[in-house]
Amino acid sequence: MIKACVHVQTDKFTVLVDLVNEIAGILATIIILLVKVAATLVVDLIPLIHCALDIIKALKLTVLAQALNVNI
Repeated sequence: MIKACVHVQTDKFTVLVDLVNEIAGILATIIILLVKVAATLVVDLIPLIHCALDIIKALKLTVLAQALNVNI
């Protein structure tokens, strides 16, 4: 009968650093995706906002313009 014993010593600090690195990478990816989505929404919504402001100005909706703080 042959018995083998293997002992692997890992530094607990190294394991902790690896775990923190993985979590930081995942969080960075999530933040990048959120920023991309927010930037895309802003870029897509700006023309619609300008269009709505032009309609407000053209119809001379002064009360709505004052509520939105838009100069006519």
